[in-house]
Amino acid sequence: MVVILFCTAVLLAVQWISPFWWWNLVVPFLFGMILLPSFRKAFLVGLISGGLAWLSVSLYLLLTSADVIAMRIAEMLSLPSPAFLVIITTGFAMITAGFAAGTGYLLRDALMRR
Repeated sequence: MVVILFCTAVLLAVQWISPFWWWNLVVPFLFGMILLPSFRKAFLVGLISGGLAWLSVSLYLLLTSADVIAMRIAEMLSLPSPAFLVIITTGFAMITAGFAAGTGYLLRDALMRR
């Protein structure tokens, strides 16, 4: 639980500093490579922390300043509301962050076996 909160905090801090979305992959990858003891735990930490960070940032942007852009993208994708856009993108962020953390763990495991 502490690792999930720490990874989420690092993700939020990096996204606050840098506007790039791919930090949602790099940070869980590094956590999986350095801290996590198994593939299952790495995947779950990446899944939950990536999802929490993406959901919180996207909801913040949707509720404060980016509602027009989200509405236009939702219309373009034929979604009923921007909330569905947030849900769909959060799901993709969760899956990719989970696999990134798992990949980090597997890379460390492969390097340690050599």
